[in-house]
Amino acid sequence: MPISEHRPIGNATSSTRPLGSEEEWERMQIIICDEHLMFSEALSSLLAKRGHRVLARISTPDEAIDLPGRDEADVWLTELEFAGYEGAAAVRRLRSLTPDLPIVVFTARHDMDLLHRALEDGADGVALKTEGIDEVERLLRRVCALPFKAKHGRVGPDKAWSQRARATVHRPANRLGTQTLTQKEQEVMALLARGESTAAVASGLGVSVSTVRTHLQHLYVKLDVHSRLELVAFAVRNGMVRFDGTAEAMSA
Repeated sequence: MPISEHRPIGNATSSTRPLGSEEEWERMQIIICDEHLMFSEALSSLLAKRGHRVLARISTPDEAIDLPGRDEADVWLTELEFAGYEGAAAVRRLRSLTPDLPIVVFTARHDMDLLHRALEDGADGVALKTEGIDEVERLLRRVCALPFKAKHGRVGPDKAWSQRARATVHRPANRLGTQTLTQKEQEVMALLARGESTAAVASGLGVSVSTVRTHLQHLYVKLDVHSRLELVAFAVRNGMVRFDGTAEAMSA
């Protein structure tokens, strides 16, 4: 059965567990939302081997609308990136559909701003897909054990981070590229991402070539890169520029 048919897995039973420590959540009931079928199947198998029940696998947040038994789950485990969804829109969609169900983001994106935005928009925990299953399971248990106030989201500022996600967001700013850049630095970066030469960038911004080179050196230092190629690759990878043939600087 195609994943788009929100395939249920196993026999769903009502989840009425009391709040408690992470250890008390020995068996969790989970819904996976990820458009990569092979990945979600492998993840489901790993979780099942550890005694957990994956109630369903869906490929987009919209499939949660008519998902049978979704209220019987203990937690969502979802990717951030889906066709037609930008930024943390997937989290907002799941939160609007299931206001009382904890959400853990499990993503390949190493974008600090995006991870923070996902938490601000309703996610309760974040893990990276470079984590091992032990760490993912620990994070799920922690999220399920945290106090949750019906209809109003997580009580207090508590948010759960996997080890690598925490290391990513707490890395010095110059390693992640989210340190605030000046407007001119962002403009230089965007033009370079479009393939413009130093002279063309200078002409486009109405500044001298030497000024562009100064901005470029500042970008190298702030982003901890060593060439234009590294700069552009870093900026695109971390969502600092749009790269659709007409690069445009994103707000830092």
